[in-house]
Amino acid sequence: MTQPKRVLRKIGKFLAYTVALVAVVLTIAHFAWKYSGTSEWKLWRDKKGVAIYTMKVPGETKLQFKVVTRFKATLHQAVASMTDTSTEGCQHFVTGCISGKVFNDFDEKDLNYIQAYRIAFPERAYLKDVAFVNEVKFTRIPETNTLVATLRAVPELIPDDDCCIPMTELHNVWRFTPVGNGMLELVYTEHDNPPVPYWMYNRALPINHTWMRKNAEEVFNKEKYKNARFAFLKEFGV
Repeated sequence: MTQPKRVLRKIGKFLAYTVALVAVVLTIAHFAWKYSGTSEWKLWRDKKGVAIYTMKVPGETKLQFKVVTRFKATLHQAVASMTDTSTEGCQHFVTGCISGKVFNDFDEKDLNYIQAYRIAFPERAYLKDVAFVNEVKFTRIPETNTLVATLRAVPELIPDDDCCIPMTELHNVWRFTPVGNGMLELVYTEHDNPPVPYWMYNRALPINHTWMRKNAEEVFNKEKYKNARFAFLKEFGV
């Protein structure tokens, strides 16, 4: 065997061993991360009126998030915004969101509605869109004048379409409590599983939530929601 061939063979073996070692290390790191965690909230950042917490649950790879903040708005405006079934309405909360079929409209008796959505990636044509169906349900806690909006995935209603990746896990909760001077306190918890790598999700989400206060105040105070009034909120005296 000539000298160049021996060198190439050695290089090939070295690269093979290196790739195998990296694969083993990444596999160990993955499972170490997956089964770590305390299932307790830990403060990630408290800055400019926005406190962000993370929770790592053993057996899950994606973190859960909680945001606590205050901003100027009313419960009426919050309900009006969160029951806006237009594409513009859902894009206030999710970039690229497109509203789909409304399975049942919001009414003030059942205080819930179910709607299909789709997230499009126009700048990334190689990615499929994401399809999901959510139920949004409001409950009241009269003792504290707190209004709770719970968003849950309804995976059995997701259309069977090759165009999209279904998002079947979602349980997000918005807790709004009036605290005087036209201010609302928001406690938001997020537990979902979008089809993105967990290392990307865990890094990006807490950074995105640093804008929660500014974004919520801007959305809920849009002109189209300012004069909204809901009879079921009268018991709160608002």
